[in-house]
Amino acid sequence: MTVDRVCKTLAMSAAVAVVFAASWVKAENTSAEDTKEILARMRAMEEKMASQDKEIGALKGKLKQAEAYNAAKPDIHMQVDKALDQKTPPAWAYVHDTGLINRPIKFGGMLDVQYQYSFNQPHTQNTTNAGASPDFRVFGGGNFNSFQVSQVDLYLDATAQEKGQAGFRVDWNLGRDPASAGYTLTTLNGGGTTNTGLQQAYIDYLADIGNGIRFKLGKLVTCYGFEVIEGADNWNVSRSFNFERAIPFTHTGLDVEYSFNDKFSMMFMVVNDLFQGDPGLDANFNKDVMIQTKWTPVKWFTWIVNAGAGQDDNRSPTVERGPKRYQDNWLYLINTNMTFTPWEKWSFGLDATLGDRIDGESRFNRGHFNRTGEITYDDGQFYGVAGYLKYQFLKNWYFAARYEMFWDLDGATGGPTGDPLGTPAVGLAPAVPGTDLTNPGIKLTSATGTIDWALSDPLHVRFEYRHDENFKTGGHVTPGYRTSNGQNAAGATPYRNTNDTLTMSWVLKF
Repeated sequence: MTVDRVCKTLAMSAAVAVVFAASWVKAENTSAEDTKEILARMRAMEEKMASQDKEIGALKGKLKQAEAYNAAKPDIHMQVDKALDQKTPPAWAYVHDTGLINRPIKFGGMLDVQYQYSFNQPHTQNTTNAGASPDFRVFGGGNFNSFQVSQVDLYLDATAQEKGQAGFRVDWNLGRDPASAGYTLTTLNGGGTTNTGLQQAYIDYLADIGNGIRFKLGKLVTCYGFEVIEGADNWNVSRSFNFERAIPFTHTGLDVEYSFNDKFSMMFMVVNDLFQGDPGLDANFNKDVMIQTKWTPVKWFTWIVNAGAGQDDNRSPTVERGPKRYQDNWLYLINTNMTFTPWEKWSFGLDATLGDRIDGESRFNRGHFNRTGEITYDDGQFYGVAGYLKYQFLKNWYFAARYEMFWDLDGATGGPTGDPLGTPAVGLAPAVPGTDLTNPGIKLTSATGTIDWALSDPLHVRFEYRHDENFKTGGHVTPGYRTSNGQNAAGATPYRNTNDTLTMSWVLKF
């Protein structure tokens, strides 16, 4: 019997007693037998009320015991947890010394295995006879009927989560992509390379200043571009020309970041070179600078602007600098990208880049022949734009499309054949080794469609069709893609001006 039922019973009993008492007082002709009956009933009620009082007392005692138990329960749990913490460290404590970094160190990565078919059916796989990367693409190209481990990424992440904390991040890359991107392991004396590399490795510190100023020192992936090195985090399988040819992949230096609020943040970097190869040493003893702004006025729109500048000469100041053209070759690189998600299932992206290697010969700006047969070194300009679309048409399926245009007016990012060794195209005069000074201006276009199927939570299967085309900016077609016709009589590799590829990618994140 609950307390509420006991109270209701007492109230009803009291009411009945009052009624009987009133009847007894007011009765004028009550007999002795009636009086005895009434007294007997009242005694019975008193006994019943006494029994109910005992029951109420017992219930109150149980209630107090329950309240005391509930009040003591959290304290008991806290004591047990405290004892366990003192005697048994957390599971992640067995991975590293918690006395140094008293928080979990994340471990993860991705694996990307691809099959690619080229409709040009080139007679070589991913290389020309000279061993140079073909087809204008850096991360894979016209590989014909080939399975490849495109990329394996492994990382350790213990970056600072609170003000005053210090941490680190290290990323290793293995497979075809790191070798293509140029951040492979290389000996300092210019020896051989392997298809594994240190993508980034930096020390991280979050200073207790304002909202927190984050410092990163070491090798970091670039802040430029809409796309990233990890293929699993891009909408498409392949990368755009604007990512592969127009921007750097990594930097070595100091990065400083500050978020003014949840809508606007800035970043400033001092690095060895905007464009640098491994092992990341400064090529000219000068430092380049970069700045980034990131603005998210609403949750469905983000706008990022990156700008950088520095000397592009790779000559040491202790070495003979030669003519003035070696001294004034500055590089400016500006990139902006935007992401729109106006509806739940639709996302859009825009990426644009402008670069200019100012006046002078460098390892990138190779010049051209003038009318007298002399080499003239002008500004090396290159720019591109790419548009992106993503539609999540089913829970586990999305379609992504990309269209881009890339201009290299002065051959600043590579010759029209895509071959830095100057392998001549069929019907064209042999190029100067390492250059193509006669006709450097190129324009590249690409249209890409990708379907992504989330087969399981970590595994995605992607199907992609891509059409590439290259032609001279003045209108003259300059073939740049290999075909299956073998070599011509002169031993040159045959080319055409279009390339179509079909790629299937299995991407697993862990």
